[in-house]
Amino acid sequence: MKSEYFGKDFYSNVRWFEPDTDKIRKMRFGIVIACIMLSFALVFAFAAFSHEKLPPEDNLLIIIFSPIWILYIAQLINAYKIMDNRLGIEGEMVYLRNYNGKIWRGRPSELVYSGKFLAGGDIFIYIKDRHFNPFYPPEVMREIETILSQAKKMSPLKFELSYVLRKGNLATRLFLLYLPFAVILGTVILLMKHFGKLLLPKII
Repeated sequence: MKSEYFGKDFYSNVRWFEPDTDKIRKMRFGIVIACIMLSFALVFAFAAFSHEKLPPEDNLLIIIFSPIWILYIAQLINAYKIMDNRLGIEGEMVYLRNYNGKIWRGRPSELVYSGKFLAGGDIFIYIKDRHFNPFYPPEVMREIETILSQAKKMSPLKFELSYVLRKGNLATRLFLLYLPFAVILGTVILLMKHFGKLLLPKII
């Protein structure tokens, strides 16, 4: 079912579930700290890159891995925004509301659940944190569990490599596609750096 855009009063009869505000606040604080630390690391990497005495292999590694930092920071910013997404119900229908007002409507069986995320279309809702602790109070979580029991289950890995690659935002999809390439290429460069001088005399 396609996602739709409507005014905030269009679905006035929908009952929206509210997460535990303290847990959301703590996760958002952690995201802000992570963004600051990664930004400092990125600045340090570029400062090292501009150093004339840095070996060419190290310069190349910085060039390869810098996009991962940038894309990961973009993912963290998106995760911060996702905290404002909401799950709601009206009768037998389920609603997912994006932070920008976009609303997906469908039946519970049309949803996808990874154990942490609940998704419908391209809207993602945090249900549990990385330790799989619920973001919602127990009484609310009991109602949500009824919805989750009807959703399509996916392992976290399959969810990332299948659903997120098709429905996630651009930064997340680029991150998932670029990461394996960067790791393989970086590993090759490191092997050449450490073993190249040992292998070269034998070849000569």
